[in-house]
This record gives sequence, C-alpha cells and structure tokens, in this order.
Amino acid sequence: MGDFRNTYNQWIDRFAPAIANGGVLGNVQAAEVSRHSLESAVRSRFNGAAGGVRGLEDLGISIDPQTHRASFDESRLSGVLSSNKAGVVSAIDEFSANFAKSADLLNAIDNFIPKQLANRSRAIDFIASNLTQLQQEFGRGDVVLPSGQIATALKAYNQALAIR
Repeated sequence: MGDFRNTYNQWIDRFAPAIANGGVLGNVQAAEVSRHSLESAVRSRFNGAAGGVRGLEDLGISIDPQTHRASFDESRLSGVLSSNKAGVVSAIDEFSANFAKSADLLNAIDNFIPKQLANRSRAIDFIASNLTQLQQEFGRGDVVLPSGQIATALKAYNQALAIR
C-alpha cells in the first residue's frame, strides 16, 4: 500500500502543473475526468464491502482534498489485516478490477479522450493547411489599437474601474 501511495503521488505530482489553470491541460475536461476517476476509485467505499471492508480508506489510504495527494496509515492496514485478511484481499482485488475498467473506458476508441485528441489533431491539420487563407480572413492576431470614439470610451471605462 505504501508503494501504491508513492506511485499515486508521483502521478499527481507529475501531472499537477499540466492540469492546473494555465497549464497545458488546464481547463481540459478529459484531464480533469482522468484525475477524478482515479481519485474516485481510490475513495470508493464499495471496494471490499462484501468482505466487510469499506474501500481503501479502511486499508489506510486517504486522499487530501486540497492537494489530491494520498497518504497511508500503516497501522490501519495492520489492524484490518489482523482481523479480516480475506476482506483486505477482496478490497484490493475489487479496486484493481474497477480501476482497470475505468482506465479502459477512458481510453476506449469511442470515448471522449480519444475523440478530443482526434478533433484537436484535425483542427491543427486544418489550420496548418489553410493558414494563409485564415490570416487573410481573420487577421494575423496583431494587437488592435483602438482609435477615435472607441479609444475615448475605453479610456473612460478604465478610469471608472480605477475609482473602485
């Protein structure tokens, strides 16, 4: 369980900068769903329920809601192992099977992660193939400098915001 905690935390640490706002995957639903699926699988109280264990939490694994990092209380695992070894094995087996199913679903051909990646690839290919025409139609992305009445209105707006 300690190795699981370490691996889980390595995954969280590795992808946290990418998933954070401003990261390459910031505000990307697929990334959030992937992290949430893993966290939900770890938090599920159903894994091992038939054997008298209420999920990995009973085995000493918990997830910090702020950092999303796992911690492991070895004494909790030792306690449940001494009283219900079969339940521990059942909980770990069920967690493993359910997590594998979740991973398969997230990566299934018809699921949204592969579709999102395919859509982005098509968009990038389209832009690359049509860059000149797109720049002619929409511009090159240069900063627009307001003039005339628009510049006056923008200045008044910015001054009004500065008062608050």
